[in-house]
Amino acid sequence: MGTKRFVLALLSVVLLSTIKVMGQRVDLEIHVKGIEEAKGKVMIALGDLNEPQKLFTGIKEVTETGELTFLLQGIPDGWETDLNVLHDLDGDTQLHINANGIPTEPCATAKVKVSADNPSVEITLMNVLKMIGG
Repeated sequence: MGTKRFVLALLSVVLLSTIKVMGQRVDLEIHVKGIEEAKGKVMIALGDLNEPQKLFTGIKEVTETGELTFLLQGIPDGWETDLNVLHDLDGDTQLHINANGIPTEPCATAKVKVSADNPSVEITLMNVLKMIGG
């Protein structure tokens, strides 16, 4: 009888620790690099843009070139999703595109996997129009 209780207790501990790990939340640092102009705002969105109620977002004023760091809290550990970043140069919270659909403001997108083992992500802004010579 004592062995059964021990095994049950052991299984309960294992099950509860597994549930805790599966529901773990991570505070994720996002390092946005490649800021070339000290004006406007940098905006980030982690998640599916088609589901705005489930997005984790951040916005910061740009006062110098180089890099900005965001901290998004309570992100599900193991979540694989999109990271979208925009350097909104004129501060109107809109991504501007030209007649060909090419962004005219620096932006970036990446697939990321949130991990408690590495709670940090780097992404570099690109000026697509400059890259293609537009």
